[in-house]
Parts: sequence; C-alpha cells; structure tokens
Amino acid sequence: MRFTTCVRTLALGAIAAAGAFLSPSGALAQGVTTGAIVGMVTGDDGRPLAGAQVIVIDNRTGAQSGTLTNDGGRYRVPALQPGGPYTIRIQLIGYRPEARENIRVTLTGAEAINFTLQTSAVAVDELTVSVTSDPVFSAAKTGQETIVPGEEIESFPTIQRQITSLAALSPEVNIVEGAPSIAGQNNRFNNIQIDGSVNND
Repeated sequence: MRFTTCVRTLALGAIAAAGAFLSPSGALAQGVTTGAIVGMVTGDDGRPLAGAQVIVIDNRTGAQSGTLTNDGGRYRVPALQPGGPYTIRIQLIGYRPEARENIRVTLTGAEAINFTLQTSAVAVDELTVSVTSDPVFSAAKTGQETIVPGEEIESFPTIQRQITSLAALSPEVNIVEGAPSIAGQNNRFNNIQIDGSVNND
C-alpha cells in the first residue's frame, strides 16, 4: 500500500511538471523571437504630437516598418528582428524631421526612443487657378437643350415632311396623337421658331 502511494505521488508530480512546462505563458515566452521600439514624440513646447509618422529601417536588409503616434504622442513598432543597427525617422507637417541611427534591438525587449520635434515653417508652392468660359454653359440658359446637326436633319426620314417629326430626335419629346409633347407638357405649350420667327401654326 505504501509502495503504491509513492508511485502515484511520483506520477502526479511528473504530470504537474509537464503541465507547467507546457503552460501557455511558458510556451509564449519561448515563442517570442523579436523585439520592439517604443517611445514618445513631443513638440518643442512639450506637448505630445499625434499623427506623427514613425519609420523604422533595418539597415541590414533595408526593410521598413512604420506606424503613427497616438493621441498621447506615443508609438510602438513591434516584430523587429533582434540586433541592428536600425534607423528611426519621425516626420510631421509643420515640424522639422528628426532621425536616430545605430539603434539596437534586444530579444523580447522594447527600446525606448523619444523625440522632440522643432516647429518649422511650411513652404507652399504658388497655386494658380484658371477658368475658361464654355459657350455651351450660360447663365441665360435655364432649361434643357438638344442640338440636331444638319447632317442628321438631311438623312432623317420624314414621311409627312413635318418639322415636328424632327423634334422626336430629342429624348425629352414624345409624339402624342401627332403632336410633340415636351417634358410631359400639353402640346399647347409648345413654341416653335424657325430662324427666330414663331411658327406655331
């Protein structure tokens, strides 16, 4: 009985040790093979700068990683291969860009690199706006218009030789009982002009 109890105790101890070795925290610690660079970006007045662009360059391979600072001016660039050297560049409109070189990243470590950007005037190129008047668009024209070229008028078959038949070339015109209805209105509202002369008869 005593011998059986000892065997069970040893077995339980081995299982507990294996469980601790295979626990998620232990496996996670063993799976981390990278490092990170963190820091804070402030202006020359000491206030944190949000939206600053952070670029981390691995000088060994030329690979780039980047992020933007949050509302508190803080940034974090994870998943960086240990070693280096790395170059960090910070830029934001209205401030002079800053850079740091020869940054080393340690395994599972987070290197803290802070920046203070100096304000700088932004030079904006001259902007020239030119407007060309288009004769098709005019303030005097308040309605729709359809222009029928002379070639179409000559080739369009008009059995009754009526000028109202040519009006059907406009998508707004619908021939109702032989009379053109424009935009759904009664044909009594039509105003037909030929070379500027009224021809409603």
